[in-house]
Amino acid sequence: MSEPLRYWPVKRWEELQDTLKNDLPRSFPGYISLEHQKEWLNLGINHGFNVYCPYADVSNGMVAINEKNTAYEVIIQCPKNETDELAKALKDTKIINWDRHVTIPFAPRHIFECVKEVVKFIEAEIYHTIPSVLFFLDKDTLPYQDVNLPPGISFNLLNKQYIDLIDSCWPHRYPGSSWYFELLIKAKSGFGLFQNGHLISWMLINETGAITHVYTIEQYRKKGLAGTLLKLVCNMRLQENKHVLIFSVATNTIARNLYTKMGFQLYDELGWIFLKKKCLLNATSSNFNST
Repeated sequence: MSEPLRYWPVKRWEELQDTLKNDLPRSFPGYISLEHQKEWLNLGINHGFNVYCPYADVSNGMVAINEKNTAYEVIIQCPKNETDELAKALKDTKIINWDRHVTIPFAPRHIFECVKEVVKFIEAEIYHTIPSVLFFLDKDTLPYQDVNLPPGISFNLLNKQYIDLIDSCWPHRYPGSSWYFELLIKAKSGFGLFQNGHLISWMLINETGAITHVYTIEQYRKKGLAGTLLKLVCNMRLQENKHVLIFSVATNTIARNLYTKMGFQLYDELGWIFLKKKCLLNATSSNFNST
């Protein structure tokens, strides 16, 4: 049996994007991921992002393997509600290493249902999910005009000296995640506000083109710094004629209120899926019980 996930070279990504474009905003994450990865490749940054198309039919969407040091992500996007062909490809593929701990990011509801069918077949189990929401600004949105830095505050790119600080404050930190932030900073995708040369607030644009890790040092909170920084970064993206995406945990009302106040549009039917083989779950449980 031939491999159902066909490697999709960069020169053909536009075909996928044209199909995903017809399913916005649901397929925004897939569409923007391809767009942003093309930008990275033009900068000479290739960290191991490989795209496949189920049965070489773009109507079945895309599957991308996104390896980030020890983290193993499988991006699954489909522009149509019917996912039978996609599910079959995921069950039969040899491309995806289901023996690893797999994260499926920003999965819409129909992809979640598809994955639930697949995990039964491959004898895996979904052990954690994070219900999330997508906020977005269309690329035709007018830039913010009311952006003023407070006295003594400057805006600049992040550099490598801040990697440990940024990594230590990330709630999703994992072994090797400092490598991830080094990669984003190398791609000039980290931005911060500084006071007297000290980093006090920051955010990054990740490898899929979404704003991530919005953070302000505790003593500088409730001063509007995160909103100011977000407007500055959004304006940069909008002036480059790019869509702006940002995800939030569904229960994070502070973030949701901020993005809504800033005029972001909301799409709220997606989540992060974490799965691994049942044998790995049993092994983890046995190790825990034996200690």
